[in-house]
Amino acid sequence: LSFFAQNRDLDHGGLILEVISVLGEDLNRIKMLYLLTISDYVAVNPDRNRNDPDNFLLKLSNIFLGIMIKILQENYKEEAEREARERLDGLMSEFEPALRELYISLVGLPYTIHAEPSHMKKQLSAIKDIRQGEVVAILSPFQDYDFERYQELVVVSRGDKPGIFMVITAILANRGYDVHRAKIKTTNDGIIFDRFLIKSADEHTSSKMFNNLTEEIRQKLQGFFVD
Repeated sequence: LSFFAQNRDLDHGGLILEVISVLGEDLNRIKMLYLLTISDYVAVNPDRNRNDPDNFLLKLSNIFLGIMIKILQENYKEEAEREARERLDGLMSEFEPALRELYISLVGLPYTIHAEPSHMKKQLSAIKDIRQGEVVAILSPFQDYDFERYQELVVVSRGDKPGIFMVITAILANRGYDVHRAKIKTTNDGIIFDRFLIKSADEHTSSKMFNNLTEEIRQKLQGFFVD
């Protein structure tokens, strides 16, 4: 709840889908999370009345009430899905509807609600153009719900050889990256879509090092498909 209060606008089309994908739809659980967040904030901010310049408690209350009102509405999920799809269709109109639907099946509709349009375009282009034995690796900044800043690594490939996940994680481990989340999906026509949230132990990782990482993944996986 703290993350949504500080980083999201409930009027944003389809946002409730993102909320329930993280918090769930149980109203009692959401109430308890709300009270727990307030208790935690009060405990660490004893001077909250004089030292709350960002109006955190007000934002928290507003997001909580907004979530509760939306969940209590009839057919709220269907309406939110419609809003989210309309937003994605508008932002990614250059891609065919079938490709947009495939993309939703790979990343989930809640992901598209606040993902950077430029990042989604790169991912959609990779899915659209990938050929047998080819590999595309895309690295983008990403802030998760724990407020930590990660790099989102998306690897798109096309092939039927097992062991891709092992190759990628070995490269990440050798370069000192921690994997905080990983999702591996394969489409019916053989496109492999691997998504990782990673973080380097070295806080001063440069853009050149990021480029080297994606190039190493691309080269080793393409060699892996050939072997």
